[in-house]
Amino acid sequence: MVLLLSDEDVRSSMDMAGAMAAVRESFELLGKGRVQMPLRVSVAYPNTAGVVRLMGASIDGMGALGSKLLLGQASKRAPGLTYFVVSLFDPADGHLLAIMGANRLTQLRTGAASAVAAGYLCRKDAETVGLFGAGVQAMGQLEGLASVLEIKKVRVFSRDRGRRDDFCRSGGRLLGIDVQGVEQADSAVRGCDAVVTSTTSSEPLFSGDAVEPGTHISAVGSNNPARRELDVATIRRAKVVVDHMQQALDESGDFAIPMKQGLIRREDIHAELSELVLGTKDGRVDDSEVTLFKSVGIASEDVAVGRAVYDRAVKLGLGREVTV
Repeated sequence: MVLLLSDEDVRSSMDMAGAMAAVRESFELLGKGRVQMPLRVSVAYPNTAGVVRLMGASIDGMGALGSKLLLGQASKRAPGLTYFVVSLFDPADGHLLAIMGANRLTQLRTGAASAVAAGYLCRKDAETVGLFGAGVQAMGQLEGLASVLEIKKVRVFSRDRGRRDDFCRSGGRLLGIDVQGVEQADSAVRGCDAVVTSTTSSEPLFSGDAVEPGTHISAVGSNNPARRELDVATIRRAKVVVDHMQQALDESGDFAIPMKQGLIRREDIHAELSELVLGTKDGRVDDSEVTLFKSVGIASEDVAVGRAVYDRAVKLGLGREVTV
């Protein structure tokens, strides 16, 4: 029998604190060499938005063996359809344990990774966040940061004013903080202690010259070589940490485009997040540093959180058993 978990079951099984614990442990084990994780594989149907991305990981120490299907293209996904699926397997013999909808899981693991990184890279007194984007992942980023920072004010910039206003209302209610829309991109950068980018932009969202000393940036939108949220000035000014070196270099236009132009080098990236978690590389060392966490999303995060979801769902009696 296979446990089938809906996205609502996942939501009932897991919160941000639980996701952060699972993600942190997965990065610790990744740094210790106990994670097997091939690079993401993509298959596309010609001339359509039909794209399948396959991500898999084995995490020794968490009893976690699984895969994730990431389907379709951002900004081209239709409401109410399934585009994120995680499958879990028994590490003892590989049989299928569970299939779960992973829309909320993806939001949680992405926000959790940024929150874990912020613990090492963001100033402890940070209280004002500038946010680019007003979608599901932007909300997950805000939820994650609010779990590790005493946020008092959020400034949201989005080209879709209606979506931005809806986001501000729902974000304010969810987190109980002041969430306001702004009309200019620089207003979500200047005077902000932390800046989050969660968009599908193909061009840099702001000038690196607008970034003030001491700012921490979480960039999660660009996981495609043609998409880009950050300019070269931002990357050059920052202490750069990535979730996975090779995937970040291959998949993010934030790095791929300027590296092809010879404007930045691999050596400009300070560390992987696993190195900060293990303490083999430093995070923020003073309050004037500009820090950057660049996330493309990796399979070990999904599989770790998926395993935690499964364990909780079994205890809570959620989902339904099916034969496949």
